[in-house]
Amino acid sequence: MSNDQVLTVMSDEFRASYAFYEGYDDMVIHKSSRQIFKINFVHGMAQLVPVSNETAMNTIESDMQPFVAMLKKQGF
Repeated sequence: MSNDQVLTVMSDEFRASYAFYEGYDDMVIHKSSRQIFKINFVHGMAQLVPVSNETAMNTIESDMQPFVAMLKKQGF
């Protein structure tokens, strides 16, 4: 991964433009573009690495549901 893929966002901009993605504490979504980022906080700033978009995340999560159900059935 190259450094130009990492966005550094000040806390005011972060609060205004991003929200934590449902069920994740290390993923955020840009409120208007719906782009999803992995987040890391460094020295009071958010470093964001693009990982996917919301449609792809929803597809991945829905495809995982049968697997999750099977694991729960087996006691995991």
